[in-house]
Amino acid sequence: LAPFSDRNFVIGTVMNFVSGMSLYSGTFVLPLYLAQVRDYSPGQVGTTMLVSGLAMFLAAPIAGRVIRAMDLRIGMVLGFSLVGIGLGQGIHVGDDWGFNEFLVLQVCRGLGAMIAMIAASQMSISTLPLSMMKDGSGLLNLIRNVGGAVGLAMVTTILSRMSAVHMGTLSASLNSGSLEAQEMMTRLAAMMQAAGALDPQGGMYKMMGMMLQRKALVMAFADVFMFLTIGCAAAVVLALLARPAPAAPAQPPGSR
Repeated sequence: LAPFSDRNFVIGTVMNFVSGMSLYSGTFVLPLYLAQVRDYSPGQVGTTMLVSGLAMFLAAPIAGRVIRAMDLRIGMVLGFSLVGIGLGQGIHVGDDWGFNEFLVLQVCRGLGAMIAMIAASQMSISTLPLSMMKDGSGLLNLIRNVGGAVGLAMVTTILSRMSAVHMGTLSASLNSGSLEAQEMMTRLAAMMQAAGALDPQGGMYKMMGMMLQRKALVMAFADVFMFLTIGCAAAVVLALLARPAPAAPAQPPGSR
């Protein structure tokens, strides 16, 4: 635990924790939305999620070279800003979002997560003595995985609790004095009767309940994206507190 005596390492572990949350939570939330809200098949989910992985794959070799040529703090701010911008798109998620709507979100999240992870890892060990490098690298990997696990747990909790909260709010808004609700219920009952349902009134209530559950779930997903966006914004502010990494010593002419 000696590396934790270094301020840059402490800040870097927080950055890696947040990057683990954004990476793993985003990879968890999007397929869940596509399966539960859009009823996508596994093949459709995989095709939609391919964008994020492809963006990270293409960005990895370029991001490493670019980050080494700039102040690592700029790299962390840039990376987490991109992730935050991408996840912020999901705050306005609707029940009809698909590949095109999630395209910008996934590209920004993939590029930003790769830049942020590389910059945070290099910043964390930039001021450590060589004797602590091995322990520091192991701790960073551990912290990133723990961040992913904590992020998944928090996202699942938010989805469960907020969907129930939104369901209660939506149900309370459908009172007998709501003209809009009455008109909708009348139209649904007429549709059920036209379809030859044996119990049009019961079918109407069942369909209304399914519509409310779907709407509440979408609103809960928007809350999850808001939570992840706030976490990225906090990481951007924290990245500014890191010390600049020491410059690499210049090599004498003719050295290899």
